[in-house]
Amino acid sequence: MTRTLALLALVCMGCSNGSQGAVSFRWRILDQCTGETFDPAEHADVATGACVDQGWRIDVVRLHAQRLDAAADPLQFDFSCDGREGTTPFQIPAGEYSLSVAGLRPGSASIQECIEAITPPPVVRSVKDAEITNIDVIQLNVSTCSTVCQ
Repeated sequence: MTRTLALLALVCMGCSNGSQGAVSFRWRILDQCTGETFDPAEHADVATGACVDQGWRIDVVRLHAQRLDAAADPLQFDFSCDGREGTTPFQIPAGEYSLSVAGLRPGSASIQECIEAITPPPVVRSVKDAEITNIDVIQLNVSTCSTVCQ
């Protein structure tokens, strides 16, 4: 009996905790002025989870998922920048999606968020029920040459 339970547990290690799909990705930070790369975990504000260095700050890394074959509202998932990677819950219905990432921080002049990092264009991926779709590593391009968020 114990052997059967152990085998069942091993088989289910890849099981999802939901009936829809999920998306996973990682990020790294590149200063476009100096060419220096940053490990988000090594440039973290422990109290807030933001990634901080001279001239830039990323509080939230947001995944934006827009379904291509339906008029559905886009889905958004926020991750603390210092985590270096994120996986959404299994809450994305199966289908073709345009997936994009933004590095954000609150704008000082208003409560609205400001895009702090320039990222590559969206990628199109198929999301399947009970599977994790990987969009690989996304580079968050920041600039110490000029202030992006005012």
